Amino acid sequence: MSLIHPYYQANYNFCPRCGAKFLAKETPLQCQNCGFEVYANPAPTSAVIIEHNGKILLAIRKNDPQKGTWDTPGGFIEPDESLEESVIREVKEETGLTVKVIGYIASAPCDYDQKPTLTIGVYAQIVSGTMKPADDVASLHWVSLDEIPDNIGFDSVRMVIEKFKTQQKNK
Repeated sequence: MSLIHPYYQANYNFCPRCGAKFLAKETPLQCQNCGFEVYANPAPTSAVIIEHNGKILLAIRKNDPQKGTWDTPGGFIEPDESLEESVIREVKEETGLTVKVIGYIASAPCDYDQKPTLTIGVYAQIVSGTMKPADDVASLHWVSLDEIPDNIGFDSVRMVIEKFKTQQKNK
């Protein structure tokens, strides 16, 4: 057993099944009353690298957390979705573009509004559509790999971009 992530310590004080107070602060949290267990698993998210003419598509975040910072298209993977289905949905919602996933880049742990996440970076190709910022995106920009802004909103997204840059150099 290990100590539970601070997000779960702060937000999971009572058993969601029977309402009894959790006593231990180790993972998994186990209800002493009914035996229900809560694992401190990260929520899976995607960071999508879309390249066109030597540039990648970046977004300015419209909402918190990290409002006003740079990000890639992507987001949370829903319980009934595959990674690929989530990428297609998120990119369409945020950019108006339809994409297909070409490959895996890297993964990295992160936090989203203090909740633990696991960001899965993928490379996608545009299939169709007209680019237009929507959903939680304030604006979209094609950015050269040599001119990536410093204020990327999430460390995991920065790591995915850096890994993509390294992969491109090694081609």
